[in-house]
Amino acid sequence: MMPKKTHFLLFLSAVLIILLAAVHIVASIFYLYWTIPWLDIPMHFLGGVWAAATALWVYFFSDYFGGRVFDKRVAWTIALGSAVIIGIGWEIFEYVLSATFASNYWLDTSIDLLLDVLGATLLYSVVCRQEFFRR
Repeated sequence: MMPKKTHFLLFLSAVLIILLAAVHIVASIFYLYWTIPWLDIPMHFLGGVWAAATALWVYFFSDYFGGRVFDKRVAWTIALGSAVIIGIGWEIFEYVLSATFASNYWLDTSIDLLLDVLGATLLYSVVCRQEFFRR
Protein backbone atom coordinates (compact mmCIF):
# COMPACT_ATOMS: atom_id res chain seq x y z
CA MET A 1 0.00 0.00 0.00
CA MET A 2 1.22 3.47 -0.88
CA PRO A 3 2.02 5.83 2.04
CA LYS A 4 -0.59 8.59 2.34
CA LYS A 5 1.90 11.41 1.82
CA THR A 6 2.87 10.05 -1.57
CA HIS A 7 -0.74 10.25 -2.67
CA PHE A 8 -0.25 14.03 -2.54
CA LEU A 9 2.33 13.92 -5.34
CA LEU A 10 0.12 11.74 -7.50
CA PHE A 11 -2.94 13.89 -6.80
CA LEU A 12 -0.98 17.10 -7.47
CA SER A 13 0.35 15.65 -10.71
CA ALA A 14 -3.14 14.72 -11.91
CA VAL A 15 -4.66 18.08 -10.96
CA LEU A 16 -1.83 20.03 -12.59
CA ILE A 17 -1.89 18.14 -15.89
CA ILE A 18 -5.66 18.60 -16.15
CA LEU A 19 -5.35 22.31 -15.30
CA LEU A 20 -2.44 22.85 -17.69
CA ALA A 21 -4.19 21.01 -20.52
CA ALA A 22 -7.46 22.91 -20.00
CA VAL A 23 -5.77 26.32 -19.87
CA HIS A 24 -3.60 25.46 -22.88
CA ILE A 25 -6.60 24.37 -24.96
CA VAL A 26 -8.58 27.49 -24.06
CA ALA A 27 -5.54 29.73 -24.60
CA SER A 28 -4.89 28.19 -28.00
CA ILE A 29 -8.50 28.44 -29.16
CA PHE A 30 -8.89 32.06 -28.08
CA TYR A 31 -5.31 33.16 -28.93
CA LEU A 32 -4.69 34.07 -25.31
CA TYR A 33 -0.95 33.43 -25.58
CA TRP A 34 -0.82 36.34 -28.04
CA THR A 35 -3.28 38.65 -26.25
CA ILE A 36 -1.98 37.93 -22.73
CA PRO A 37 1.80 37.74 -23.25
CA TRP A 38 2.59 36.76 -19.65
CA LEU A 39 0.29 33.71 -19.71
CA ASP A 40 3.14 31.37 -20.54
CA ILE A 41 4.94 32.38 -17.32
CA PRO A 42 2.60 30.53 -14.91
CA MET A 43 2.16 27.76 -17.49
CA HIS A 44 5.89 27.01 -17.58
CA PHE A 45 6.26 27.37 -13.82
CA LEU A 46 3.38 24.95 -13.17
CA GLY A 47 4.73 22.70 -15.92
CA GLY A 48 7.99 22.44 -13.98
CA VAL A 49 6.07 21.61 -10.80
CA TRP A 50 4.10 18.96 -12.71
CA ALA A 51 7.20 17.41 -14.31
CA ALA A 52 9.00 17.15 -10.98
CA ALA A 53 5.96 15.83 -9.08
CA THR A 54 5.30 13.18 -11.69
CA ALA A 55 8.92 12.09 -12.02
CA LEU A 56 9.51 11.94 -8.26
CA TRP A 57 6.34 9.97 -7.67
CA VAL A 58 7.13 7.51 -10.45
CA TYR A 59 10.74 7.00 -9.36
CA PHE A 60 10.41 6.89 -5.58
CA PHE A 61 6.83 6.09 -4.66
CA SER A 62 5.35 3.94 -7.40
CA ASP A 63 6.43 0.34 -7.74
CA TYR A 64 7.85 0.89 -11.22
CA PHE A 65 11.39 1.17 -9.84
CA GLY A 66 11.06 -1.21 -6.91
CA GLY A 67 10.16 1.24 -4.15
CA ARG A 68 13.44 3.12 -3.92
CA VAL A 69 14.53 4.80 -0.71
CA PHE A 70 14.27 8.57 -0.98
CA ASP A 71 17.62 10.26 -1.55
CA LYS A 72 17.74 14.06 -1.77
CA ARG A 73 20.55 14.17 -4.34
CA VAL A 74 18.84 11.70 -6.62
CA ALA A 75 15.53 13.52 -6.11
CA TRP A 76 17.13 16.84 -7.09
CA THR A 77 18.58 15.29 -10.24
CA ILE A 78 15.25 13.71 -11.16
CA ALA A 79 13.21 16.85 -10.43
CA LEU A 80 15.55 19.13 -12.34
CA GLY A 81 16.21 16.68 -15.15
CA SER A 82 12.55 15.96 -15.77
CA ALA A 83 11.68 19.67 -15.90
CA VAL A 84 14.55 20.43 -18.30
CA ILE A 85 13.85 17.48 -20.60
CA ILE A 86 10.11 18.14 -20.77
CA GLY A 87 10.72 21.89 -21.09
CA ILE A 88 13.13 21.42 -23.99
CA GLY A 89 10.69 19.01 -25.58
CA TRP A 90 7.93 21.59 -25.30
CA GLU A 91 10.12 24.30 -26.80
CA ILE A 92 10.94 22.03 -29.74
CA PHE A 93 7.22 21.34 -30.13
CA GLU A 94 6.53 25.10 -30.22
CA TYR A 95 9.33 25.67 -32.71
CA VAL A 96 8.23 22.87 -35.04
CA LEU A 97 4.64 24.14 -35.02
CA SER A 98 5.91 27.69 -35.53
CA ALA A 99 3.87 28.64 -32.49
CA THR A 100 6.33 31.33 -31.56
CA PHE A 101 6.97 34.26 -33.83
CA ALA A 102 8.92 36.37 -31.37
CA SER A 103 12.03 38.09 -32.62
CA ASN A 104 13.56 37.37 -29.22
CA TYR A 105 12.91 33.61 -29.44
CA TRP A 106 16.11 32.60 -27.63
CA LEU A 107 15.41 34.96 -24.73
CA ASP A 108 11.83 33.71 -24.47
CA THR A 109 13.00 30.09 -24.59
CA SER A 110 15.62 30.75 -21.89
CA ILE A 111 13.03 32.36 -19.62
CA ASP A 112 10.61 29.49 -20.23
CA LEU A 113 13.25 26.92 -19.27
CA LEU A 114 14.23 28.96 -16.22
CA LEU A 115 10.59 28.96 -15.11
CA ASP A 116 10.40 25.18 -15.64
CA VAL A 117 13.45 24.78 -13.39
CA LEU A 118 12.05 27.17 -10.76
CA GLY A 119 8.80 25.19 -10.65
CA ALA A 120 10.73 21.94 -10.23
CA THR A 121 12.87 23.55 -7.52
CA LEU A 122 9.79 24.63 -5.59
CA LEU A 123 8.31 21.14 -5.74
CA TYR A 124 11.63 19.57 -4.70
CA SER A 125 11.84 21.97 -1.73
CA VAL A 126 8.31 21.16 -0.60
CA VAL A 127 8.89 17.42 -0.89
CA CYS A 128 12.12 17.63 1.12
CA ARG A 129 10.60 19.86 3.80
CA GLN A 130 7.52 17.72 4.21
CA GLU A 131 9.69 14.61 4.49
CA PHE A 132 7.68 12.63 1.98
CA PHE A 133 10.49 10.13 2.02
CA ARG A 134 9.54 8.83 5.49
CA ARG A 135 7.47 5.74 4.95
